[in-house]
Amino acid sequence: MSQQPFADASYGTVAEFLDSVSGGLRNPRNQAAWSAYFEEDRASWYGANCRTGRDVQSLVHTGWPDGMAMVERLLAKTSASLATPVDRRRRNRRGPQGDSLDIHAVYRGQLDVAWTRPVRTNARGPQRVDLVANMICSGAENAEVLAWRGAAAIAIADRLTAAGYQVRIIVGFGGRCSGAPLSCRITVKDHGGPLDVSTAAAVMVPGFFRALGHAWTAAHHPERIWSPGMTVQGSRTEPGEIVISHETRDQESAIATIDRVIAGVNNPDGARDVA
Repeated sequence: MSQQPFADASYGTVAEFLDSVSGGLRNPRNQAAWSAYFEEDRASWYGANCRTGRDVQSLVHTGWPDGMAMVERLLAKTSASLATPVDRRRRNRRGPQGDSLDIHAVYRGQLDVAWTRPVRTNARGPQRVDLVANMICSGAENAEVLAWRGAAAIAIADRLTAAGYQVRIIVGFGGRCSGAPLSCRITVKDHGGPLDVSTAAAVMVPGFFRALGHAWTAAHHPERIWSPGMTVQGSRTEPGEIVISHETRDQESAIATIDRVIAGVNNPDGARDVA
């Protein structure tokens, strides 16, 4: 099986990542570690009513209604003034020149408004926005920490997409495991792609990292894993990406993240990272 670099893996879709999780082990001595995340009952650690990694896989495919309810609560509570993106969708503007002629305006003698052309209402803001949800936290923390972090990312994407932005969502995790540095990035929604149920589940279900991320680590680690834990860091990021990370851990902090990120998009000269 062709495997990506342990320290710099990147998958273009959730399906590609899931295939890599179950496609075989780089080091056969990690079979027990890999199997544990799929077979052992870890309901309290995975959250979202998932007992095993197989339950997590199923939820990613079918969607997570409780997670979408979290997003709806966030959207209802965010500040209308701060969390409303500047609309970048094109609007038709009338004038003496343009792309489309209104012949009825010509007949009325209104030549100054006879033509229309599409324009954007805000030329300063970015047309594309890249969100990176850092889906790793301390193993001692409640699974809802990751759920709220993912819900914030989905809520931001929902608001920005509705305003005409092209939004990409990446789920990332990284750190060090048994002495080896790792970084894994999964594009769960690309620019212009749909925000569907599997996308939302992949970003919000805590077990996406806690089960599938750890299983990926066991499958791809070049050496024998001597400790199941890993350091809490993050995946590799690229310039301009907006990182949603450790400060987002509950409803209150998720609302603050939404406000800050959208305010940063509306003001591209300001800071855009939320770390």
